[in-house]
Amino acid sequence: MTAAVQDSNAIKVSKNSTKQKSSLFDQGTKDSLTEKQVCGISKLRTLLASELASNPKYGDDFSLLRWLNGHNYDFEIIVPKFKHALDVLRMYQADKYDLTSIEKVSEAVLSFGQQWHYYPGGIMGFDRSGNVIVMQPLGKADSRGLIKSGKISCFYESMIIDAEGTANLLRLNESKYGKKLGIIIMVDLADFKMDVIYMPALKIFGNLLLQLQDLFPDMVKEINIINCPSVIAVIFGLISSFLSKQTKEKITFFGSDWKTKLFDKLGDENILEHWGGKARIANSGTGLVRMGGEIPDELLYKNCEHYGDKELSKLIVKPKNTEIVTFKVRKPETKVKWWFTCEGGEILFKIIKHTEKNEEVVWPKIRITTEFVPEFNEIIFNTPATYSLSFENDSNFFWNRTIKYSIEIEE
Repeated sequence: MTAAVQDSNAIKVSKNSTKQKSSLFDQGTKDSLTEKQVCGISKLRTLLASELASNPKYGDDFSLLRWLNGHNYDFEIIVPKFKHALDVLRMYQADKYDLTSIEKVSEAVLSFGQQWHYYPGGIMGFDRSGNVIVMQPLGKADSRGLIKSGKISCFYESMIIDAEGTANLLRLNESKYGKKLGIIIMVDLADFKMDVIYMPALKIFGNLLLQLQDLFPDMVKEINIINCPSVIAVIFGLISSFLSKQTKEKITFFGSDWKTKLFDKLGDENILEHWGGKARIANSGTGLVRMGGEIPDELLYKNCEHYGDKELSKLIVKPKNTEIVTFKVRKPETKVKWWFTCEGGEILFKIIKHTEKNEEVVWPKIRITTEFVPEFNEIIFNTPATYSLSFENDSNFFWNRTIKYSIEIEE
């Protein structure tokens, strides 16, 4: 009860605050970089020379500065996390998408399926300084429908591509204007109903937030929450555990005067008509922002590829243990298909390639729940080797995870 009261009081203070939080987000030109920043950027560029040689767009001063700011110049943390971020983007084939405009980023997200039209969010435009404005009308989210409309891995992948698209527009504007910019997130809770707070969906969304903060540090300049319902303290209390300290410090809760305060700063010409501004994109007052809404029944997942128990293998993963399913790829262009469910809770899943010297992750580790939709996918492997499906039970000290799976190899 004490914690709830403290959260509520904190929100009341923030709600009426117009204080700028510029100290939480460096925003300057290359000429204004401090000696510490210049030295840090130079050292990080040297440590990541091999990775940046093949991924030069991530090696500009401002991109590297974000990693330094996000992890307090701790190079032992930054270097492996940076490499992991590049690996995830490579495994999700981010380079195959054209992410050079708001329209192209929207197309990339919607390419994952019709259900993504109902996931609220999207890029609104740019403010007067060139910062990217993202709008998330979460009050209209159909939380129950969303997690029943597709597999969790597809949700993560699409949102990571969405975030990479937003980050790419940010990099393009930084190159254009010659200064460090950021993402301004507007969260609209208009029409909020308690059904939005569906705990299984909230946990999945929270895990996504953790992953995005890990992959894209120091991208967010500010988070402005508008049309707050009376239960905002409850909502914030539920999601705050998934937010880093830096992210929490960038949040402002606005009262009914949010238009006056935000329009003066962002420019009403950059705010879409639906939110009281003058902008239109794609001849629409909501632009390319996905507005949410109830997902139609025909878009909910239906198990067309049903497996009977006799067709599935079974694996028990004990608490704090990892089990693997090993398979061999003997020829290039071999297709491997997998399908599994997990009983008992979440499981950390990834695919590993085994070599004589080490192990290489070829499918990123993600936290999966199959309570509503089984996990399934396929990959074309071009390198003959031994591979493994890896199932890690890290989230519970007492309960086993039961994996029922099928794996098919098509040479």
